[in-house]
Order: sequence, then C-alpha cells, then structure tokens
Amino acid sequence: MAEEHLDLDGLRAELNRYPDGTPMDALYELLQRVQVSCEDVASSISFGDEEYERNPICSGPGWELVCICWRPGQTSPVHDHRGSGCGILVLRGTLTETVFETTNDGPMAQTGSRDLKQGAICASHDDDIHRIENAGKENLVTLHVYTPPLRDVRLFDAATGAVRPLTYDDVTGRPIYSVTG
Repeated sequence: MAEEHLDLDGLRAELNRYPDGTPMDALYELLQRVQVSCEDVASSISFGDEEYERNPICSGPGWELVCICWRPGQTSPVHDHRGSGCGILVLRGTLTETVFETTNDGPMAQTGSRDLKQGAICASHDDDIHRIENAGKENLVTLHVYTPPLRDVRLFDAATGAVRPLTYDDVTGRPIYSVTG
C-alpha cells in the first residue's frame, strides 16, 4: 500500500516524530511524499533584490522549515550544514546544485553539478559542501527542511579554500552566529 501524500501539516507531524533530528533516509522518504505548492507557502514567499531571501516558516525541536526565494542569477555561497541534514523540494523554477570537495592545497574541487526542476528533491548531510543557484530565467522557490535546526554553517571561498562563519536569523527572528572550527 502506497503511503499517503503529505501537506505542510502532515510534514510537520512526521518531522515531530524525530525530536533529535530526522535520519537522512527518513527525510528523503518524507520529501518524496510531500505535495506542497507555492500557494501553500504564499505568506512565506518574498524575494530579495540583491540576494536570495530566506523566509522561515516554522520549526520544531528537531527541525525547521524555510522557504528560500531566488531571482534569476542569485546564488548561495559555497557552504556546508555542519551537524544538520538538509532536504530541498523545488516548488517553482529550476535549481542548480554544484558540489565541491576541499583539497589539501587551496582551491576547492568541483565534483558535480545538476539541475532540479519543479517537484524534484535533493538531500545533503552535515559536511556535504555545495552551492545552490538560480541559473534560469524565472524566479525559483524552494522549500528547505533542516534537521536538526541549522546552527553551524561554514562558507567557503572556492578559489582559495578559505572558510568563514555565516550569520542569519532563525525562524523566530533570533540571530544565529555560526561557529566554525
């Protein structure tokens, strides 16, 4: 028997079953069941003029949901999600994910790239290093599940391999100061 589809309330209920964070295989399976549209997260859709916009939706003890809106040409820095898994569902547009690895002598190595269209999902864990961008001509809207909630992100300079922390606001509007080490 096929498992039922999940709306946002159903996704929240399933994520709450994992108060210490959802295992990656379970997160991927949950995202495969999610049926959410831009209309379902309309109050969380807001685009920045210069940079992509992180729009927190809600959170629980072991997760947080964020709608990220990207205009054409907007890109994230090369980054990881230390200590957290990240699942992404493309709600509108085409997401380009580029994956990197660190090297011993400076510049990072690009190890792959893929385009994900509306309805596609991807997941990365912990020290996976990637860049997300909207290389298309239309706006991109993505739903991100971070489990456990994102607290430590490192930003990388792909040309030099240099690392720096990231600061952003959590779903309650409190600033998060990433600590690298």
